[in-house]
Amino acid sequence: MSSKVEACPMCTRSCLMTHGNKTNSRTLVSSFFKVLIGDMFSTILYFPPKFAPTVSSLNGQETFLEDSSGQRWKVKVSVLNDCFVLQEGWSEFASDHGLELGDFIIFNYIMGSHFEVHIYDKSACERLDFSERRNQTTPNLAGEEICRGQSKLKNHVLKRQDGRKKYFN
Repeated sequence: MSSKVEACPMCTRSCLMTHGNKTNSRTLVSSFFKVLIGDMFSTILYFPPKFAPTVSSLNGQETFLEDSSGQRWKVKVSVLNDCFVLQEGWSEFASDHGLELGDFIIFNYIMGSHFEVHIYDKSACERLDFSERRNQTTPNLAGEEICRGQSKLKNHVLKRQDGRKKYFN
């Protein structure tokens, strides 16, 4: 006797992110990263050429960008100068997340669904709190900025010459 049981969407996504689709050479989760450079990063996002075939079926369609807090932004995939881009909706996402020159962003595309987006700033830590103007880091009890992977108790804080704090483990 065999019975089919469907996994919930969260379990399915987690499994696909970890293992991919082993029955097919092409996984159901594809990823790419972007380092924000140039002067147009807040208005348009170009997909890497090698990733373009993955999203070619989305041309002219809307999808979503989901940040680390689970919030979603509607964006549209289109073609500009023979390149696949996110243009419509991207500037709102960039503004709401306070994206800056030098930020590092990882895009995980869940085939047929949406993109999970992880934003890392120049501190090399992932931004997790976008509540105020959607670009603030999370203050700890001492009012110092912290990020995931950074212990409040074990870090040594040094002040740099420019007055900013630098954290060391």
